[in-house]
Amino acid sequence: MTASTSTRAALSAADSQWLFTPSDLLLTPSVLGGLDPAEEKHRRCKGVHAIYRMGEYLRLSQHVMNTACIYLHRFFMRKSLQNGNAGYSHYEVAAACVFLACKVEESHRKLPSIIDAAMASFDKSPAGQQRWMERSFRADPASKEFGRWRDTILVNEEELLETLCFDLIVEHPHEILVKACSRLGVDTWLVRLAWTTLNDSLRDSICVTFEAPVLAAGAFYRACTVSQVEPTKFSAKWKGKEGDEAQLAWTDVFDVDEDEAAEAARAIGSDVYASHEQHAH
Repeated sequence: MTASTSTRAALSAADSQWLFTPSDLLLTPSVLGGLDPAEEKHRRCKGVHAIYRMGEYLRLSQHVMNTACIYLHRFFMRKSLQNGNAGYSHYEVAAACVFLACKVEESHRKLPSIIDAAMASFDKSPAGQQRWMERSFRADPASKEFGRWRDTILVNEEELLETLCFDLIVEHPHEILVKACSRLGVDTWLVRLAWTTLNDSLRDSICVTFEAPVLAAGAFYRACTVSQVEPTKFSAKWKGKEGDEAQLAWTDVFDVDEDEAAEAARAIGSDVYASHEQHAH
């Protein structure tokens, strides 16, 4: 189930419009336009990789890059990836997502810097790779390529804003994970494994099929499972206003049901790891 059955507050209209079912992923604009679902998954992954590559070049925080990734997945639930002469390039949309996420998360980068990052990140030549590593690439503002990227990013940013309905505030599972694990006293190495699992999950559209708390709990559940750690060993003390105390189970701290956390963990295993490993081979 993707809708919560726990005590969490009901989803707002703004949040619920970005929650989809697995069957919805087989009816995206890209698939309806003739693109194979596996190819769509692959291109989404490449778009996310482009976001992280640009983010590293710009020295952006993980938070900003995660926001950009979620924008990309949401965008392609309503718009089609490029197929022939129709649709949108995942690379060009990725660049626009980075530009917009920098603004929303108050990590401002000027447009020329975004263009430098895009051009450096997509240059696969040995010299280009070296410039990316050194962060030394500076595009010529008078060049045609600079002008093309400038226009492309600005046009796609406008498309992003309209497609996302200006709903730009994102609830991040990473933050939920860290806060919950801190309350539960989870070992640092296990938190890092769950964090890495969440990072990997952004390669896939799973972030639009589960609410952020459920995805965070699913990553924690999977980290425990692969590490042969029983999640029920973790609990947190709760104190009421009148001095009464109680022990909260890990599911209470994440504010999820164990069944939905387990379902999210299974989805991460099948949709993120198994699926992408199969495509790699």
